[in-house]
Amino acid sequence: MKPKTAILLHSYGANQPNWEEVVWGEAPDRPGRIPTAIAALFEEEADLLLLLGSLIYKDGKSTGRLMKELLDERFNELKDFTILKAFNGVSIEEIRKKTSKVFKLVEDLERNTVTKEELQVAKRFLEKEGGYYKLICVSSPDHVGRIHREAFDIFKDTPIVANLEIRGSATLYGPKTLEDKKRCGINDIVIFEIPLSRQFPRLSNVILEASKSPEKIKEINDFLNKY
Repeated sequence: MKPKTAILLHSYGANQPNWEEVVWGEAPDRPGRIPTAIAALFEEEADLLLLLGSLIYKDGKSTGRLMKELLDERFNELKDFTILKAFNGVSIEEIRKKTSKVFKLVEDLERNTVTKEELQVAKRFLEKEGGYYKLICVSSPDHVGRIHREAFDIFKDTPIVANLEIRGSATLYGPKTLEDKKRCGINDIVIFEIPLSRQFPRLSNVILEASKSPEKIKEINDFLNKY
């Protein structure tokens, strides 16, 4: 029997001002999370497209429900993302049929699920379904690092950890205002490799602690602006 592959489409809060740009993107060459996940579905011939919905944001609907509604509303525009070669030679009807067959929305309207909890729910769902050996997580490129950290820990006791893939879409979730978009891009993402972070443990701890205080963040910003 062919081992099964699952795509986990990470949700994004619909109350964010850049929500539609992040989850849908801008055709033809800036696909967001949804088009990227569906392209992965075809590239990998995956057996499941999993989307989790948490916390009611508006109209009594979860984040996942709103993303599913956006997909339904704009489904015919998927092939406008010509950069996604997985859609070449495939009709929109074929894409719709395949997506409908494997799509699964799991909702938890009581919690605002963070990345770790989202992956834990996904693990429980995949274990219940059985037979999955590969998981592909799809999110924003500036979310990939957090998913790596959490996913490798959560799936460490399963075969999935040896077959785990994480894909970033072409749209960042960090910049939320027009001014942010002018200032921020993929080149503004800073990655600290583990050996480097170990050389500066005190600095890392200071930054983590300061992130809880707007006053401390302002002090750090003033210092950085000065130098």
